[in-house]
Amino acid sequence: MHMVSAIVFICSTTVAPADCQADTALHVLLAPKATGYSLCGLQSQAYLASSALAPQLGDGRYPKIACTRRHVDATLAWPQPPQSPSAPADVAVDQENASRDQQTR
Repeated sequence: MHMVSAIVFICSTTVAPADCQADTALHVLLAPKATGYSLCGLQSQAYLASSALAPQLGDGRYPKIACTRRHVDATLAWPQPPQSPSAPADVAVDQENASRDQQTR
């Protein structure tokens, strides 16, 4: 029997349901796996209802549940770990000037 992975996207009502996905969602939850698509939807709803996000639904936010037989990587869940900050603009300019100087020599 194949297990079905469940992903719950919490999106702003300003985002169309068709556009509600990992990169547009406010929150992404990985719900427990289910044994079929119908159970995936039911279990995901129960999982969401018992989460801390449930009281926030309806306040300009809605859930979208996606069920798939494909493997879902846990790194999809939001929030993601913070990215390292990029170099300050003045450092980038200095690096650009240094490479230009090397090319003219």
